[in-house]
Amino acid sequence: MVKFCEDASMLDPKIVGREESVKREVNLLIKEYTGEVTYIKKNMWKLRSRRFVSVYCGRICVGVIMMNILKDGSWQIANAVVDKRARGKGLGKLVAQVALRSAFTVGAKRMYLGAELNEVENQDGTTREQKPKESGAFRFWTHLKFRRIGMKEYSKVMRDKDLYGVVPMKMTIRSKAVYDLPHLEETLQELFPKLNQISEEIDGKPRVPMLRLCTSEIGDVKVTENKGSQKFIFH
Repeated sequence: MVKFCEDASMLDPKIVGREESVKREVNLLIKEYTGEVTYIKKNMWKLRSRRFVSVYCGRICVGVIMMNILKDGSWQIANAVVDKRARGKGLGKLVAQVALRSAFTVGAKRMYLGAELNEVENQDGTTREQKPKESGAFRFWTHLKFRRIGMKEYSKVMRDKDLYGVVPMKMTIRSKAVYDLPHLEETLQELFPKLNQISEEIDGKPRVPMLRLCTSEIGDVKVTENKGSQKFIFH
């Protein structure tokens, strides 16, 4: 693990509290994905295979995106969540941009995801599955230029023939969307002030904004600007 702070020095993970950070990230994920507790814990605690981006206001984890490597250059966004107190402020877009930029930089050729379709209640009291355009998840990922694909392709990549309740989507490294992704330094210039704002709105307390980016493929990372109020952590 490399922690970039004022002097861009490497610090002992035992000192910076990596275990406590993972606990916070897992807790935020399982609050949103109650049916995937075992899956999330297994993937987040396995150092060799875990890949995620998380953002903090001090010690409060306010956003996590968990990714998996599938095969032949294919990756998957498995879970993504923003704390309820931090929603509606554009934080999800920035965290997604960091996740996508890091994945395509270290070798991803295709990124897949299944945008969730929730159950909605009809006027007569019956329920039905959302249409894609009714899904907030589908609209979010469409805004980030993911495109819808067929369930046949998605099921083949995921090796699961019984997938349902999602809209399969994909982004490829050759797409204009990847070319247009901002560089990490650009995203951080927008991300950290936003985390400062969120911290103030939570309870009026200023906290140190922090980004954690974890993937076994990342090597050296160049940080062009460091301020005393910012921390960068890379595994």
